[in-house]
Amino acid sequence: MNSNDTTPSSAADCFAAVLSSGRSGDGSRGLPEKTFTDLDWHRICESLADRCVGRDAAELAAEIGLLPTAQTVARRRQEIDEATAAASRGVTPPLRGLDGVSAALARARKADVLSGEDLLRISKSAHAGDRVAAYFREGHGLELLKEHASSLANVREVSEELGRCLDPTGELLDAASPQLGALRRRVTRLRESILSRLDEMVKSPKFEGILQDDYVTIRDERYVLPIRAGEKGDFPGIVHGQSSTGLTLFIEPRELIDSNNQFRIAQLDVENEERKIYRLLTGLVRSRVDDLERNHDVLVYLDLTFAAAKLGAELKSTCPPMDVADCPRVLLKDARHPVLALRELAGELEVVPNDINLSGQALIVSGPNTGGKTVTLKTVGLIALMTRAGLTVPVHHTSTVPYVEKVFTDIGDEQGVDKDLSTFSGHVANISKFQPQCGRATLVLLDELFAGTDPEQGAALGRALLDQLTGQGASVIVTTHLEGLKTLGVENSNYQAASVAFDLERLRPTYELRDGIPGSSYALRIAARLGLEPAIISQARELLVGGGGTDREAIIERLEREHGLLAQARREAEAARNEVAKE
Repeated sequence: MNSNDTTPSSAADCFAAVLSSGRSGDGSRGLPEKTFTDLDWHRICESLADRCVGRDAAELAAEIGLLPTAQTVARRRQEIDEATAAASRGVTPPLRGLDGVSAALARARKADVLSGEDLLRISKSAHAGDRVAAYFREGHGLELLKEHASSLANVREVSEELGRCLDPTGELLDAASPQLGALRRRVTRLRESILSRLDEMVKSPKFEGILQDDYVTIRDERYVLPIRAGEKGDFPGIVHGQSSTGLTLFIEPRELIDSNNQFRIAQLDVENEERKIYRLLTGLVRSRVDDLERNHDVLVYLDLTFAAAKLGAELKSTCPPMDVADCPRVLLKDARHPVLALRELAGELEVVPNDINLSGQALIVSGPNTGGKTVTLKTVGLIALMTRAGLTVPVHHTSTVPYVEKVFTDIGDEQGVDKDLSTFSGHVANISKFQPQCGRATLVLLDELFAGTDPEQGAALGRALLDQLTGQGASVIVTTHLEGLKTLGVENSNYQAASVAFDLERLRPTYELRDGIPGSSYALRIAARLGLEPAIISQARELLVGGGGTDREAIIERLEREHGLLAQARREAEAARNEVAKE
């Protein structure tokens, strides 16, 4: 980045950045969609959207992107941290009533006459603005968020007038105008008079053989009776339709034609009066549409903020210091993959927290399959994206999270049948796209680098790529099985090694990440534990000697022993310290 300044931006700058932070926004510019896909960003967006109160905030959350500067990120993280503290005290703002207002206000601006449903949404939003403004006047220790709430305009005349005219379903109340109640009562009287006369006809012996059934219905906005088609000559009136079988005609009795006319005119009078009221109410909304839109944006912003706070609280997330250096340090303590943490929250699995340390420019993670190497890679990448979005992250508060401008990934099977690409070719093609764009404040995540080709050539190509990327200033994390890559962290001071542990007794991964130790494939040791002939194991070791592999395996075994001794010493020291503290 151009500056190490992390002075939080102004409230206005942060507000504008968040509301325009969709995936096409300035903050996400230059990041390929593959980065978001590889790191399961949509799962974070969905979880954030699920915790929003209103539909408009949820729609924004579902497409949330990254913020454009370190300053806006710093401000946003502080705001969400502030909201989290308020939520922990049970004093969240009253944000109910925010559904689907944006489209209604856009229609009002176009001079359309709004429906009762649209006006009801606007009424709820206006009332919510009044409630939220009152909430922030009470304080609650939300000084940063109060700067946004202070811009809520007083639109009480809108909320009060809409509240006076609309019932809870959006229908106009009789008191919406002096005329409406009287017109509706006239409609009711005429309807009851017509239905009373029709009921007499249905029950009259005079029409017993003429009526097809004893019910009253409506056709062409007129009350009619079902008459047998063959008896129409004995029932004077106007035919308004027939049944699908043709056996029944729907006839308006002649003696009720005038009453039906009066009833229809009364209905039209009501409809005209309602349209007039809707037009007046729409005009009132239009006269304050700028304020209403601004209020709604503030409410959406606050809704999204407290949704992020709720998500962070559920994941036990924190807001640790952010490193904005050209080559930012990654020091994640007790880090949990955010998506796996969500699954843990749902009771689906248990997450093993890990410390992940990238103090230089390249970290090479090795170890057995299904041991958590890819999870480590994705944990760093997803935490970097969440940090750029201003969100809190599931790590210990003493961690240091990176501010990176770009994140590039090569994760998963890049084989493309439609493009005639092998797995190896697909990875090379993907890496070739982003490698020239890498530089300072860039995080590159490479999973099983060049695994789909000859191991020696793949290792040589991988080493050259790492030298090139780090030479460009990028921070790189690589997972690998290639012997020529995984011991670079102990053979070359420019690189760091880490590995995921494996329980040889139980023959399963522990998902523990060990810093400073390259990972063994454990092939020989697993084979021996599973009972393969000792002679075969011995010959394999001899073949490794000829291929230069024994030294690497010996280094790894020695480091594992040393790591075990250090871990035991730490446990004993911790126990002694606890005992002293107790005494």
